[in-house]
Amino acid sequence: MCGEGRGRRAGETGMSSGRVSVLIVHSDEGARAQCKEAVAVEVPAEDYDILEVATGEEGVALCREHQPGCVIVGEKLADMTATAFLDQIADDSGYVHTPVVVVLAKRTQRAAERALDAGAIDVFSIEEVPAILGRVARYAADLGATEQRLAEQRVLFRSLLTGVSGFLALKNGDLRYEAVNPAFCQFVAKAPEEITGLSDADLFTRRDVEALEALDREVLESGSPRTDVQELRMGDCARWLEISRSPITDVNGETTGLLWTARDFTDLKEMEEAVRADREHYRQLGEDQQELACRFDPALMLTFVSDSLCRFLEKEREELIGTPFLSVLPEEEQEAMQQHLAGLSAETPVAEHEMGTLSASGTLVWQRWTTRALFDNEGSAIGYQAVGIDITEAKRAEDVLAKHQETLAALETELGAVKQAFETKQAELADQAGAADERMAEAARLLEEKDGELERRTAERDRLQAEMETAQREAREEIETQKRDLE
Repeated sequence: MCGEGRGRRAGETGMSSGRVSVLIVHSDEGARAQCKEAVAVEVPAEDYDILEVATGEEGVALCREHQPGCVIVGEKLADMTATAFLDQIADDSGYVHTPVVVVLAKRTQRAAERALDAGAIDVFSIEEVPAILGRVARYAADLGATEQRLAEQRVLFRSLLTGVSGFLALKNGDLRYEAVNPAFCQFVAKAPEEITGLSDADLFTRRDVEALEALDREVLESGSPRTDVQELRMGDCARWLEISRSPITDVNGETTGLLWTARDFTDLKEMEEAVRADREHYRQLGEDQQELACRFDPALMLTFVSDSLCRFLEKEREELIGTPFLSVLPEEEQEAMQQHLAGLSAETPVAEHEMGTLSASGTLVWQRWTTRALFDNEGSAIGYQAVGIDITEAKRAEDVLAKHQETLAALETELGAVKQAFETKQAELADQAGAADERMAEAARLLEEKDGELERRTAERDRLQAEMETAQREAREEIETQKRDLE
């Protein structure tokens, strides 16, 4: 045996069930029989199948179709060399996944090195076959079966990596990434090959790295898994992750790395924050509102009481929660409220009810309650919400208005009587005024006649006075004339 061949990467496919096979590829029938006999000594028939073909083409086809656990191939086949055979069963990168032992016609250093460089795990000459080929074949077959199982596990692990919706990553003892799933790649905006070998310091901010590595190291040292909620800054955005860390141990129980799973619940966190803000907002509204508000279940037991209602009843909220809603109402109003609630339905879920009640201080107050019944999708009542407002001032205003209306009605009646008396008196005065007008007309006529008579008598007086003055003048003139004549 000349030593190990070049390093091989484990295959990704293999036999998932059934027996492991050892394939002998040799163009010489006698050599095949010799190899088969040597293998059969060490490889029990109940555990393995021994297959044999004469050409390299047939061997390549079987390797590609069945993935045998081990291949024993002659140095020179009828249709190709062992090196060409190894090249054809190698993957694109040149690695041979199936353990291959090359049987040389004659051992030479050059031939052995050429086979090992092509991917064989070992080489033997045909003379060495009876002594050690069986044990090597069994070792190689076991190795091939193990690699097949490892390949199946890798396929399963890779399926888990790609199938998990959350983030999945493997970290080694130095806390460097060895494998990640597509969701994690998308989260950090890097390809898997870019992430492999990096640490958290290469992906996240310094503040976040300190917290991440501290928790990772705690799990590495304690060997106990843990789950934490952490906030990570990705650019200008903050993301909330629920990160579960599980230790990975070797066969000796030593922790060699971490399995790192995470769930991005930022959207849920933002929704929770929005709900919390809404609850705080509505709590403040409930504290600040003046309305008397409460909720109660189908059994009419209080489940919520506003601060304003607590202040009105002068009781603590804890005293009221779980007590009957009707207990906060006056006894004389409870039956009416029960009928009021019984009349609510999915078609008419809202109704109003007014009532007078005494406050804790004994003052009569009036309230208007608006009650809404809450129904599920099947139309069954699941609770009630009642909001009461103080309408005492409105009621007082209504009472004052009613009194004013009564006074106004009395005034209107009295005014009607006064109006009727006035109209009667006005009619009487009108009649009296008519008679007075007639008398005044007669007096005016008589006065006018008197005035005419007076004017006539005045004219006559003036005429007589003029005549008298003329006579007097003529008499004086006559006297003067006579007087002169006498002289």
